[in-house]
This record gives sequence, C-alpha cells and structure tokens, in this order.
Amino acid sequence: MCFVKRFLREGDAFRAGVEIKGATEIHVPGKSGVMLDTDMPVGETWSIDYPVMLNAQFLLAKVGDKWIRVGTRYKPLHFSNVFVKQLVDGFKIIWELRPWSGYSKPRVPKLLVDEFGTMDEAVEDYKSWMERAFKIRKKEENPNIPKWAFNTRLVLIVDMWASDGVILADYSDVIKLVEELEELGAPRDTILYLPGWSWRWDGRYPEYYPAKELGGPERFGEMVEVAREAGYKIMPSMNCLGLDYSLPAYRKLWRYQIVDRHGRKRGWPGTFPGAATLPFAYMRPCARAWRKYLLGNISKVVLEFALEAVYLDQTLVVIDDPKCNMELGLKRLIEELRAQIPGVLISGEGCHERIVGSVSFCQMHGSPWSMTSVGIPYEKDSLVFVKLFGDYAFFYGHISIPPSFPGRQVGLLAKSPYYNKFWNRWGYEYAQKYYDFRGAIKTIRINYRDFGLDEESRKVIQSLKLSGQ
Repeated sequence: MCFVKRFLREGDAFRAGVEIKGATEIHVPGKSGVMLDTDMPVGETWSIDYPVMLNAQFLLAKVGDKWIRVGTRYKPLHFSNVFVKQLVDGFKIIWELRPWSGYSKPRVPKLLVDEFGTMDEAVEDYKSWMERAFKIRKKEENPNIPKWAFNTRLVLIVDMWASDGVILADYSDVIKLVEELEELGAPRDTILYLPGWSWRWDGRYPEYYPAKELGGPERFGEMVEVAREAGYKIMPSMNCLGLDYSLPAYRKLWRYQIVDRHGRKRGWPGTFPGAATLPFAYMRPCARAWRKYLLGNISKVVLEFALEAVYLDQTLVVIDDPKCNMELGLKRLIEELRAQIPGVLISGEGCHERIVGSVSFCQMHGSPWSMTSVGIPYEKDSLVFVKLFGDYAFFYGHISIPPSFPGRQVGLLAKSPYYNKFWNRWGYEYAQKYYDFRGAIKTIRINYRDFGLDEESRKVIQSLKLSGQ
C-alpha cells in the first residue's frame, strides 16, 4: 500500500481522509507518545491538533505485520486537526489542514500513505525528511547544547513564590537544599529548576530579577555560587511570550499582542478548571520591540549572576496570527538570545518538529499534563514520540508533575478531576513510570520549606548515586 491522495479545499482548510482496513493500532507522535487500539469503541472519534499536541505530520497504523504511515510533508507553517475514527474493521483517518493565514497563495498539500515493515523503518524514513526540512541536528552534533547537559541525570523542581503569595521556598532555603544534596551525593550537573523565583508565579513577566521577598539579589547570587561550587545548575523559569498586563510596558507594546486568525487577542487566562496562576498577554516574537525588551531582561540577569541555564516556558506554542509567522519568530528570538548569552543552556516547554532544532532540552508534555488516562481509557503508551525525537533532544518532567507528598505547587490548585486523580502518591508513581518508560531525565518536585528533602526524594537521589558508581 503506497499512494498519494490530494486534499480538497473546504473554505479556508484542505481536507482528506483514508480508511485503513484491518488496522489494530494507531501510534501518534504527540502527547509524548499515544497509542489507540481496538479498545476504542466502534464509531467513536478521537482528535489531536498539529503542531502543539501532534508534534509531527503523521500517524502510524499497525496492520498485521506491516505499518502504514499516513500524513503530510508540508514544510510551510500550517495548523492541522487530525481525526481518528474507530471502524468495525480498522480506523478512518481524516486530515484537516489550514495553512498559516499570512500566506496569500498557499500550496495545496498531499496526503501520503506509505507502507513499511517495522515502526522503526517508518520513523527513520520520516526523520530523514524532517532533518532536512527543519535543519535539525542530532544532540551530539548540536553546538548549542553545553557538554555538561549530557551528564544531567536529575532535575529538581523547587517551587518558590506561589501565585497566591505563599512562599514555598526562598533563596536561603535553596542554599540549604544544595548543601543537603551535596551531602547525599546527588549527581553532578543536577538542575534545580525554580518556578516563582522572581515574583509570584506567572506574575510580572518579563521583569526578571531576584525578588526582595525571597532574599534579594545578594542572596540570589550566593545561591547560584553555592550551587555552582557543588556542581549543580540553577535554572530560573522564564517565558518567551508573556507580558504582564499590569506592567507599564504593556501600555507601550500592546499593539504587538498575538491575535488568532479571527482577530481575537491571545494570552494565558490565569484561571482555568483545576488551577489558577496569574494572567498575561502573549506577545509576537516577530516584533523587534518585544524581542529587545524581553531579551534585554533575560540577558541582564543571566550575565549578572553567571547563570548556566534558563528555562523558557511555552516555546511550543504556535498560534495562527496573520501578522506573525510564529515558527520563524520564535526561532529568531531564540537565536538572538543565544547570541547574547553564549554557552548557556536554553531549555523549553514541549517539543515539535518545527522548534526542536532550536530548543533541544525540553520539558516533556507527559502525564498527567497530557491528560492521558483521565477519562480516556483507550489512550495508551507508545514509544513513537521518543523514537522520533530522542536523537535530537533531552527530555525531563513537566512543571505539573505531582509530588511524592501531599504538598502543592506554585500554581493554586483547585478541586477538579485532575487534582483528585493525580495530586497524590498514586499520581506521583504513575507520572514517574510514564517518564521512565520514555527515558526522560529523572524529575522530582520539592516543597522545601514545608517538607524539606522528603523521604521519597532521598531514595531517588540515593538510587541515582548507586547506579552512577
């Protein structure tokens, strides 16, 4: 089975579909790797959008001992909704593709259906095209990944100043944590990722500077130096799109706020079912004035305190703004930042084929953030995502990973299906298994002021110490 099917124009979208008779599994290189199988009820339809959730332009169907790859190879920026319907005998795949609304004469896509002997053959064939199309280099050949990052075996999420004003840790607490880690023998090049380090979580973006309430610049500098001497890396959390509505800068830069194809302004809502942070506007990375303001703030704190790593939240976000090709804008933003802070690890959120060449040390959008197994029992694990991106990027746990203790995080959690199901010991173990299955760097959450270095975290660190001997 190998053929090409043309898309038909339907309004502002192109649409095509194909039935895969006899297929028993569909593997999806999105949501960190999902498999749909015959447990999916007949007649039910499942959907996913590209590129934020579906991270490459294909699905893989298992038919007996063969693998059928269905998808596109459409290099221009576009947005797709992909639908999978369970049939009595197999699956139907419907591909709905919308080119970026900034193109005046978009090229008509083609739906490609190809047959392979194994999953690995299908993935390797796609990787060869993906590397060329998006200029992606393997990790070992990527000069933008510092050598020390290849040795990182542990990431600690240290919650600091929460959105509702509660301080879960300050810079002095982190210094004590570093001393405990050193005493325990935590691996060198461990990363301490700090959300809420400069203000209440998600607030005052992008005015990034050590907070007086957490100890001020002098104590922050001492924290960085103590960690460096111990062989650990401090990685403050920042955001590549966010501008706090309350800052004077918003009144100067408001015209650069991202809008969607319908003209609606976009931003982080702050409150949504299950959690609450603080709201902020999404700004166009294509806008020179925004990049200058954002990168000036980031580079100032990085250079002043000789930081070795920074985290940029929402690097995977791509919105169809007719006045900004976000793929090119984000790549330029990261390129300019890298020129200002050479040698510093730039980490980001999530991964898709259009950004992995620029951000290659990524939080994995995995359980429970992807909502796998929350009311969708036929969503199962697949290694297709790791097979596709594992040569190009390192992965570690998402900021929403549950702790091993009954603590909280910098976002204010509310009672919800997510909270009730995952924010407990079972959720911690579920998430750890999820990430371990995908080979992610070990990631654990610390509420230092309330729980110290808890018993489970100590066990994890000691196991890493033993395995590294």
